[in-house]
Amino acid sequence: MENDDERRSSNTSSASRIYDVVQIIDRQTATRVNAVVHSADADRYVLHLERPSTVPHEAPVRWFDGDTAWQAISKLERIDESSVICQLAPSPQWESAPVRQSLCAQVDNAPMLARVADNQALTRGRIVHAVCLDVSASGCRVNWPGSTPSVDDRVELAWDVGDWQRESQPDWIPARVARIVPMPFGTRQVGLRFEMTDAVQVSRVRAWYHRWLQEHRLRASHRPTG
Repeated sequence: MENDDERRSSNTSSASRIYDVVQIIDRQTATRVNAVVHSADADRYVLHLERPSTVPHEAPVRWFDGDTAWQAISKLERIDESSVICQLAPSPQWESAPVRQSLCAQVDNAPMLARVADNQALTRGRIVHAVCLDVSASGCRVNWPGSTPSVDDRVELAWDVGDWQRESQPDWIPARVARIVPMPFGTRQVGLRFEMTDAVQVSRVRAWYHRWLQEHRLRASHRPTG
């Protein structure tokens, strides 16, 4: 069985980890920038940033491996506005990161059903056709049409919509509204926190989350190096 140092080393220095997704955290502004590992040479990585960004010369870098996350202070050197060289900290300096802070995987505007509780009774709640923007192991962010529920309201979510108006019912996942963000032109984004109650729901969320992480990595692997 691997010890902690072996697990850290395998997560940070293996060449097979090219196209993994990492997160750079600015400690002063709390800004998080996602990046994809484009090349690796021992502990020296070239990262492509998800968007043009300015990153600190030294910052915590968080590395995700399925349900496991590691982080450590690493040195960053700018190549251009969307690429940096990352000198990873030695593996003994890596520490586990809370799962609830796991990486958000971008979702290509996937349709999502939301059922809003009516007087706390979800089975009688109204159905809303939302659009999912990103998902993590612990929640998701959606574009919400029309009037939104309130913060802390209970909802149920389904990605595999199915023929919900007939016999085939969606696989509902319980959730709670964590935040509501007003956007231009009167639209709103709603942050939702999953509240899984059994192993089946946990497995369903995990499978969907990992599917989008793989899609993210696949797109990154075909990114022109220009």
